[in-house]
Amino acid sequence: MKIAIISAVDFVPWQFRSEFIATLIYNGHDVTVISSKGPYVERLQAIGAKHIAIPLNRFISPLTDLLYLFRLYFTLRNIKPDIVYAMTAKPTFFAPIIAKCLNVPQVYNMYGGIGFIHVDGGSYLMKIIKRIARLIQRYGGKFVDFFIFQNHDDYNIFLRNQIITEKNSIVVNGSGVNCHEFNIESVNQSRINNIRHELGLSESTRIVLMVSRVAKNKGILEFINAGRYFENHNEPIQFLHAGSVEKGSLENVVISQIQETKNFKQIGFRMDIKDIISMSDIVVLPSYHREGIPNTLLEAMAMKKPIVTTNNVGCRDVVDDGINGFLIPIRDADALANAIEKLIDNPVLRKQMGEIGYEKIQRQFTVESINKIILQQVFQMNDIQIPDFYTEETSNGLFISLNGEQRFVSVNPISTDHVLN
Repeated sequence: MKIAIISAVDFVPWQFRSEFIATLIYNGHDVTVISSKGPYVERLQAIGAKHIAIPLNRFISPLTDLLYLFRLYFTLRNIKPDIVYAMTAKPTFFAPIIAKCLNVPQVYNMYGGIGFIHVDGGSYLMKIIKRIARLIQRYGGKFVDFFIFQNHDDYNIFLRNQIITEKNSIVVNGSGVNCHEFNIESVNQSRINNIRHELGLSESTRIVLMVSRVAKNKGILEFINAGRYFENHNEPIQFLHAGSVEKGSLENVVISQIQETKNFKQIGFRMDIKDIISMSDIVVLPSYHREGIPNTLLEAMAMKKPIVTTNNVGCRDVVDDGINGFLIPIRDADALANAIEKLIDNPVLRKQMGEIGYEKIQRQFTVESINKIILQQVFQMNDIQIPDFYTEETSNGLFISLNGEQRFVSVNPISTDHVLN
């Protein structure tokens, strides 16, 4: 079958759907990814996907949105896909309408979080924009054959607003984590030593890590403020934030607000995030964004790390409070600091929570199990084979492993000051 996967940016299909795409291709399907062009295109092509670039501003931009609609129409008309699989906000609005106008047999929407339009508040103008967006979303939903959600909070909003029914929708446990890639047993200690040296961290330094976009609603300011609580702690503690700026986002943090403090470093976008997680003692995400299920938390759990996150949509689906980590109120730097302190001062508790979190991943959140549910229950591919697949960035390029067959592909490196378009 011909399958068109539509996303606003190339980062999302690569970061969260590469295993899914590789599985489709492994089973003989023709996959075309349609997105803005970025550094992940060559990585998608390296695993066998085709790519068509259509620029799309992820934020409010009526003129570019109109141009996008025309280009998407003609692109889908040329491809003639059997399935359109839309993800990220704007494609889930626009793609179903265009696809059904072109008589595409099956149209599916995946929601990795349902975005700001379902968050209350904002200026009078923003409230109007949200209302219009919800009307478009309800209209566009009439053209979707099946909806996939990553948490029950989002699912219930769509059900309550009569955009979906129980028969044409499903909730899965996020995007899942690839335990072949995020595996504590595969960690190379020499790489860890090199990273510690690069960042000026001693062996005794305890590390608290946050991985996210540089955005206020991810809780980065609360993270920085919580770090100040530990400036005079009896052992060295380093707060690290890894992540990129998102071009055009209203939630971007002013650079002056994230200047390094005594024990806080912003280390930019990292392709070696597995190694950064493995050398950390605690992973946190104090988000108040409407998350799907945050992969950064799943990856940390797969690496046997205790986590601290907010009692927030998506985040709370990952943590059993006091069991594999702690849930805290949103926008509360003091609560964040207190939870971190409980873990910093208790290595036995850190280890215990990390082990329990790892077991939870194996039961509920492996990428293979989630992809199997989507492919069988939504795509109706009952005879699908799920291969062992993972990739890893190396200094030489991209390492690809597919059912034991391994190869290297030369790709351009992604810099730490990478900006998401």
